[in-house]
Amino acid sequence: KSKINDRERLEMKKYCNHDRKHTMHKETR
Repeated sequence: KSKINDRERLEMKKYCNHDRKHTMHKETR
């Protein structure tokens, strides 16, 4: 369970980062 959670957390972080970058780009534009 711990291993799976770690993997999901990493993916979530990556996804969140992508979303944040996308939003920032939209605001700048």
